[in-house]
Amino acid sequence: MVVWNREIFWKQIYPKIGETGHKLLYLAEIKYGNNFKWTDYGKDLNVMARMEQGCKIRNIERSELDVKPNELEAKKISEALLKVKPKMFDMITTGFTGKGPKGYIIKDMNFRRGRGTMRVSKMFKKFLRFNHCHPEFLPTKVREKAALGPRLATIGYRH
Repeated sequence: MVVWNREIFWKQIYPKIGETGHKLLYLAEIKYGNNFKWTDYGKDLNVMARMEQGCKIRNIERSELDVKPNELEAKKISEALLKVKPKMFDMITTGFTGKGPKGYIIKDMNFRRGRGTMRVSKMFKKFLRFNHCHPEFLPTKVREKAALGPRLATIGYRH
């Protein structure tokens, strides 16, 4: 294998790069060897094993403070959790259409907060509750649009 590689080098590569190119490549190889340690396979297996060992992984340790925090710590934790907002929406993959790399992943956006949520407004609930028995509890604009249905009659009311 080594003889075949040398033959390819001397017959195909060296005529294209010449003597100057060969010297420059040799100097670049020496510079690389100075920056990074050369590994001679077989002679220094113990050094290679030490270089590829990895690092120690620590497990999470639980203490009594995690299970039963004192009042001050519990107050700090609850205040911090009140400031954290939940995710706005989730992207749920529902299917795939097409074939291979030309296909498309079909996703469904489920909103948790904001304008796209599945919740109804307070006026919608109020409309359903009072429309038949006490329509006077509803605003006049909502009463005028009552024939259109609850969704269209309560558009524009957030409270």
